[in-house]
Amino acid sequence: MKKDLKGEKYRNKALDQITNVNQLILDQFQKIQVDSDIESQDIQLLDDFEKMGHQEPNEEGTGRISVKQNFNTIGIINLSLEKSLKINDIKQWINKYLGLRTTTLNLNLALYYEKKSFYIEELKQNKKHKLQKNKLEYIDVFTIFDVLINLKPKHICSLIAIVDQNIFDPLQPDSNILGRACGDGVCVVQFQENLKVFYGTIVHELMHTLGFDHCYLWNCLMNEDVDSSSLHLCVNDLEKLSMIKKYDKVKRYKSLLSFYKKVGFQEECKWIEKMIEIFEQ
Repeated sequence: MKKDLKGEKYRNKALDQITNVNQLILDQFQKIQVDSDIESQDIQLLDDFEKMGHQEPNEEGTGRISVKQNFNTIGIINLSLEKSLKINDIKQWINKYLGLRTTTLNLNLALYYEKKSFYIEELKQNKKHKLQKNKLEYIDVFTIFDVLINLKPKHICSLIAIVDQNIFDPLQPDSNILGRACGDGVCVVQFQENLKVFYGTIVHELMHTLGFDHCYLWNCLMNEDVDSSSLHLCVNDLEKLSMIKKYDKVKRYKSLLSFYKKVGFQEECKWIEKMIEIFEQ
């Protein structure tokens, strides 16, 4: 394997900003390290994360989100047309992973297909919003954002909508994307039969709404390619998470372990069991 010299340089720079991380823990994180040289120098380290909202936004766009300790409630909207979603499991997953309160929002919205077009209807107001689509019948995710941004309750720090229709990003007009977030605290995730990819995408996009950029240092959940990344957060992103919500690392890992066992994520169980063992030594 090619030695990741550039990656080592930036990983060391990230670790210089983190305290109280022993070698056994670092060794465990090496197991979710990327295999090749880091390509981007626009890496969000801890000091970059702290300065968000007080400087020019970066190219990822999350730089305009100011990190707040009062980020505490995630709202979920089920816009599924055909699939029966286990919303309580999704709420439990978000709560265990991020440590934030999660609630199902009843905004009286319905996504439907009529006369070859997709719409979101505000049922109480009897107001329809036509959504744009491409030739493949994929919905333009930004037209969903246009509706949800105006309906996002003020007490919600982030809003996630789950859909079961194909969605695309106008910047990638022929791609069927797993999910997308915008800088207004709203994200949309497409249901996936692969639960690891589905749950991973949910948290990945929510973390974007909280100000997290993609991770180029380790192959953690904030890596750009969610479908091939680890479900674990790297040491750098865990430290950022603690700036939003203080948490006990062992309790968080044990809570996640119970969920992984419930849904059958065996590889994730092994990694977390090892982390718990290290912390409890």
